[in-house]
Amino acid sequence: MSVLLEQPASLVAYRPNKPTAMVVVADPRVRSTVTRHLWALGVRDVIEASSIAEARPRVGNPRDIC
Repeated sequence: MSVLLEQPASLVAYRPNKPTAMVVVADPRVRSTVTRHLWALGVRDVIEASSIAEARPRVGNPRDIC
């Protein structure tokens, strides 16, 4: 989604931040289904993992996963 905000003498394009999601599910069919639902909701950056051990190295900072 893009929005144009009118400023005096100019137009500024505004693109809201897209969220990132991490799906950690052992069953690949369930993981795939959850990922597709997130895409349908507009989440384009979905990280998939089958276990916590696989997910941990993909997280840059513990605050990234809230």
